[in-house]
Parts: sequence; structure tokens; C-alpha cells
Amino acid sequence: MAPGSEQLPLQNKGIFHNLPTFSPDLKDLTAIVTGANGISGFHTMRVLLESPQRWKKVWAASRRPPPEEMMALLSEEQRARVEHVACDFLAKPEEIAAHFKDKGVKAEYIFFYSYAQPKPKPGAGAWSNAQELVDTNSALLRNFLGALESAKITPKRFLLQTG
Repeated sequence: MAPGSEQLPLQNKGIFHNLPTFSPDLKDLTAIVTGANGISGFHTMRVLLESPQRWKKVWAASRRPPPEEMMALLSEEQRARVEHVACDFLAKPEEIAAHFKDKGVKAEYIFFYSYAQPKPKPGAGAWSNAQELVDTNSALLRNFLGALESAKITPKRFLLQTG
């Protein structure tokens, strides 16, 4: 078993200090990143792809693939390790699972950044539909979790960003 990061030296990258380093024994991992079109999801994907020995495949799961302008920020080698899985997390879990199965998705790690902001009624304030916001985003997560179970994808870790 690889040592925990607490036993390895810390590193600095630009303005970021005391970042962990990881054992070189961690190799050939796979991840699903949802919300890869957004700021958090795309930058998580970029960080994972910086370590080609550690992360052999990153699945970007969303309705639309990340835009070309964002993908252009990745090297050709990094783009080759990303595969988009087109799916709508408001669909039934079985439909989402079918997309995962069709693509052969396997993942030890999940980074869930999906988020939907329902439009308020005309003339209403941005947060006037708070319950709809909760209902919509709860459904995104619930359907995704159901799809993982249906597709028999059992991650070691699941990161859920809330905010």
C-alpha cells in the first residue's frame, strides 16, 4: 500500500503553498468529473491531467462536451486522456447508466461539480425559487448516484462540491 501524503514533502505551485505530493506508487487511476464545463470541474480535470502516470483516464460527464476554447488549454497528450460522456443528470438513472456502459466507464474517483440554476419567474429575484434550486440539484445528484449503482461503478472516493 502506498504511503499517505502526510509522510511525503509538501510542494508550492505559484501562489499555492503547502500542497501535498503523492506516492509515485499511485498509478493508472481513473476518474469521472461532472460539471467539467464549469470553473471548478474543468480546473479539477486540468490538475488531474497534469499527472499522466497517476491519472490514465478522465471521463468528463455532462450534457455537452467542454468547449473547444477550454480544451485548447490542455496539451494534445492531456486531451487524449479525456473522454466525454454525453448524459443529462435529470434523466432517469438507468438512462445515464446506459451511457456509462456504452462508453465502458470505470472510475475509482468521482469529482461531482454538476449544478443547475433554474430560471426564476419573470420579474422575480435570482433566489426567489430556492426550493426549485434545491429540488433540481438534489435530482442531479440522486440520479447520478443511481446511475453509478446501475452501471456497477463503485468508486473508492466521491468528492461532492457544495457551495
